[in-house]
Amino acid sequence: MIDSYKKLTLDKWQELRAIDYMSMEEIDIQVNMIAILNDMDVNEVLDLTIPEYKKLAQGTEFLTKEPVLSKRLPNKFKINGNEYTLLKDVRDMTAGQYIDYQTYLSFNDIDKYIGDILTCFIIPSGKKYGDYDLEAAKADIMQLSVEEALSIAGFFTKQSRSLTRATLIFLDWKMKRAMRKTKDETMKKKMEEARKAIRTLHNTIKNGDGFPQ
Repeated sequence: MIDSYKKLTLDKWQELRAIDYMSMEEIDIQVNMIAILNDMDVNEVLDLTIPEYKKLAQGTEFLTKEPVLSKRLPNKFKINGNEYTLLKDVRDMTAGQYIDYQTYLSFNDIDKYIGDILTCFIIPSGKKYGDYDLEAAKADIMQLSVEEALSIAGFFTKQSRSLTRATLIFLDWKMKRAMRKTKDETMKKKMEEARKAIRTLHNTIKNGDGFPQ
């Protein structure tokens, strides 16, 4: 039985997310949770004795708490017999990796796309990003525990935020230099407006607002 976030894999977590929590009755939600966490179908759960049902229901209590995330990330993973290497610095990404990563982040649904996001950082050992079956790699990555996956995703979201801020600071500086060189007042005015927008975006990201968490 899955009774902790350490045992809960990403694929099972996404099954739990797919439950219709808004419209289903509480007892039906619990039955579906028990079924997912124990690899059973709903009818099998309904056929349990009361003591068996209560025991499995208690095992769902961990879902009412937040997973404990780790700040220490491993360099390598062994998943389904395959070895994967964790890229730990956003600056070491290829342009293609970074574009894919930002695309998934832009959907503003890290729960749904976490498997895709992690494929940008967890690479089969000895391979270059994209030179392998990405879907097969994602299938392996979906077997990571929720604690491992969210720890990695949180780590890189913070790194990406820092990298974006650094890029904006450089862009603002470059715009400032260009303003000093031009004598066109109309162009200067447009550049100043652009600098204001850059500084606003920088402060928004710095404060943690308006940026995918």
